[in-house]
Amino acid sequence: VNWQSEHACATRKKMYTGRLLDEMVNGTTQGNRNAWLTKIAGRMFGVGAAPKTVYNMLSVINDSFVDPALPSKEVNVIFQSILKRESKGVH
Repeated sequence: VNWQSEHACATRKKMYTGRLLDEMVNGTTQGNRNAWLTKIAGRMFGVGAAPKTVYNMLSVINDSFVDPALPSKEVNVIFQSILKRESKGVH
């Protein structure tokens, strides 16, 4: 990776999506995993992502950026909870 190009990008104003992507990649650790993934799911729904996209991204984020990763059953519970809340229009 050419990190010099990162400096060129850093001169641009970081938008909401850039901050969200950075937060996803920064991940989280034990003790905050459920709350953090719940927040990330809500933010993805908040920007209009489709449910399938949110679920797939949560799985990738959990596997790649949560240490240690939550069991897939817990990720599914988080997803279903936020999906239910979003389908009721509660923000």
